[in-house]
Amino acid sequence: MGMKLTFIRHGKTQGNLESRYVGRTDQPLCAEGREELLTRKAAGEYPAAPLIVFVSPLLRCRESASIIFPNALQIPVAEFTECDFGVFEMKNYEELDGDPVYQAWIDSGGTAPFPNGESMSQMKARVLRGFYR
Repeated sequence: MGMKLTFIRHGKTQGNLESRYVGRTDQPLCAEGREELLTRKAAGEYPAAPLIVFVSPLLRCRESASIIFPNALQIPVAEFTECDFGVFEMKNYEELDGDPVYQAWIDSGGTAPFPNGESMSQMKARVLRGFYR
């Protein structure tokens, strides 16, 4: 018997509504985020409830899993924590516009590491380690 993996993004947070880089900040879901998850669940957009859900340890991810799959056992996987945005954490474009460090990151096509954070390739490698442990 094979295994099926389904990836589901967490519901919205206040930082998401404000278009902020929300990575390691442990924000809860906002009311709109909870409502959207419940609406999608009622519409049958999620797969049948599994017995186990592997989640990021961040609150918004655990809350999302509890809403979508309330009876599933949640196993937090530290490597599934979101990207470390470094000095860009909790800032949005308007706050970063004109910052030469931000512009250098934009000019890199997103391949450069976030200052005092991680690169996308580092994040991908970290997440993959979580699958193999």
